Amino acid sequence: MPRPPASIRISLKERGGPTHRIELVRIPFTRRFRIRRNGTKSNKLSEGTATDVADEIRRWLATRAAKLTTMEDVLGRPADSGELLPLPDSVDSCAEE
Repeated sequence: MPRPPASIRISLKERGGPTHRIELVRIPFTRRFRIRRNGTKSNKLSEGTATDVADEIRRWLATRAAKLTTMEDVLGRPADSGELLPLPDSVDSCAEE
């Protein structure tokens, strides 16, 4: 039996990492979707609403961002005590005006 086509497709690419492909297949007569991740049934959330999926993606992005915002990640070396993070270029240009 052929697989039903996805109603919604989402691709998430990690910088320097793998691409995660999420497909939502509508369940007839409901507002729910079956969820496929990288072509196979998702283990964590096998079906849910679009809001459920968006919440899971938001949580995943927030945990990834929290892991990547340490001083060592930004500076590429261990930070000295009391050292401040460098400002982005856009902030420097605003201060000069």
